[in-house]
Amino acid sequence: MIRLGICAGWERAGQAANIGYDYIEMGLAATASMTDKDYHTALETVLTSPIRAEAFNVMLPSTLSLTGADISLDPVITYLERAIPRAAAFGAQVIVFGSGGARRVPERWDTDSAWAQLIAFLRVCLPYLEEHGIALAIEPLRKAETNIIHTVREGASLAAAVGYPFGGESRFSSYGERRADVNRWIGVLGDTYHMAAEGEGYQSLIDAKDLLKHVHTAESATRAYPSIGDGTDYKGLFAALNSAGYSGRVSVEGRTDDFDTDAPRALAALQDARDKAFTI
Repeated sequence: MIRLGICAGWERAGQAANIGYDYIEMGLAATASMTDKDYHTALETVLTSPIRAEAFNVMLPSTLSLTGADISLDPVITYLERAIPRAAAFGAQVIVFGSGGARRVPERWDTDSAWAQLIAFLRVCLPYLEEHGIALAIEPLRKAETNIIHTVREGASLAAAVGYPFGGESRFSSYGERRADVNRWIGVLGDTYHMAAEGEGYQSLIDAKDLLKHVHTAESATRAYPSIGDGTDYKGLFAALNSAGYSGRVSVEGRTDDFDTDAPRALAALQDARDKAFTI
């Protein structure tokens, strides 16, 4: 059964559990930047709650640029060595690579070169993902937020490209010419808000198949928390996930001015849609 979670700070772990969510989704960049004292406080709070932070978004701060001239991955490696073990301690199973600022392609830098740089970055991530048993989901973002990787189809293509050909791009690339298991660790995310903004239908989720590692959802027009009858086809979403053979997680990622009211309403909407779709 697909697990349902919500993007929220560590302080809300107990509240999210009481509402009925299966997990929370925290921010990785914020977690990595915590002082040791704050990190241990947050970790203790989550680990003493009934649920864990099974997903992390905002993988990188915008200060870590991945594309353009004279890019070094050394600062990224230093960051990953701190961030990923922290995520693992919270119970992370998937990390979302959105980070539109970090991956934004500078003016006068060609897309093919940027694509190769993103592949190199993802290959650098592999040893850390494998060590901690965490998958990485490339998040396509609408054009208003970044200028590369806007659709699930593009994200899936990037994920597939990481595994072949393989070797020589970084000091971590010592796996030979082909890594058949790369896509166990690196895949794509479907965010229904970004998909709607780019005119992409749920068929892309079905087409992604086993590359689909994680899902975000919200009301498709304003990105409000889901609610029954808000005009977004949540039943269609879960029907597509069912067709794709997906059994992972779906997180509420949206806007709210009233978490106490809207978070239970969002869970009810997703449970209703999931249950209806999976009993067809």
